[in-house]
Amino acid sequence: MATREQVPALTGLRGVGILLVVHAHYANWCSPFTLAGLSPYYLSALAASSSFGMTLFFTLSGWVIVYHHADFGWREQPAAAFARFLFLRLSRLYPILLLFLALNFKRVTVDTDFYGEHWLSAALVHLFSVQSWYPVGFKGELADGDGYSLSWSISTEIGMYLMFAAGLAVAGWLRLSRRTLAIGALVYVLAIVAVVLGGHEAAQWLSLLPAVYDPVGPGRAWAWFYNISPYFRFAQFIMGGAAAVMILRGWDERLRRLLSLLAPLALLALLWLYWRGVLGATTRSWRSAHCCRRCALPQFSRMPAPSIARSPAARCCSSAPSPIPSICFTATRRRGRARPRSSR
Repeated sequence: MATREQVPALTGLRGVGILLVVHAHYANWCSPFTLAGLSPYYLSALAASSSFGMTLFFTLSGWVIVYHHADFGWREQPAAAFARFLFLRLSRLYPILLLFLALNFKRVTVDTDFYGEHWLSAALVHLFSVQSWYPVGFKGELADGDGYSLSWSISTEIGMYLMFAAGLAVAGWLRLSRRTLAIGALVYVLAIVAVVLGGHEAAQWLSLLPAVYDPVGPGRAWAWFYNISPYFRFAQFIMGGAAAVMILRGWDERLRRLLSLLAPLALLALLWLYWRGVLGATTRSWRSAHCCRRCALPQFSRMPAPSIARSPAARCCSSAPSPIPSICFTATRRRGRARPRSSR
């Protein structure tokens, strides 16, 4: 595997994503009033920044994984490359996951008794980190609201790693060309877009899946697919990976001026979509902007391109103060040990 040039701007982008997530969780956990159902509606919408941060994380994940692992012996030794890739990625994720599960085990099983008699099966599901792969409902909560709620993103990340590695390993075994891989990735993204456009029908179908604990209605099934599942998030992963391929192929050099323009335009479009939803008087306007921003946000993956490292946005994300949100996240992490409060 070739050693790639490090991209300092990624640290700054991660800091931005962390700050967005911290803002949402801090507002939800530490506000002196209930956010849900506030009137006017925009007060609660202003705190809904975590989805922006998570979308940024998953897009950057695709960027980083493809940038560093595109040439990993997938065609020469697909099985060995598959096993080695998963070992390298899981060895980075699992230590912190095991620490989190150990620190929360007593709180979930004894202090709150959230799972009752199902505590062992729930612990095993989270130990293998598969809770976000299926619409599992328990006491009206999905994987992002259950006893180990904060670990759902690791489950989604592992699911995307498996999809990425399995796809490249199978392509290598079948000797598929890179063009065929690109077409397959495009078809996957278009299929996800089609599912989103047919949201009502898709939600009805998802609600018919066999229940694990409690039945999951169409609304909750759609929330699982759209926010938690690795299947939807993998489309964002692909968008980030496509940006990395563009850089690895040298296309960013030829499109340098265009890319320098696209990054700030994507930021402005994202801000417009956000404020369009915030200032809208109805929940529908916010959900519309909430959906559109998933298409605009992956454009941030263009910003770390080496050819535009001199742009103001890249310099800002590469500056020394950019990791500060990561430090803030560590400092405020202690406040998140209790489950998010839905009411006071």
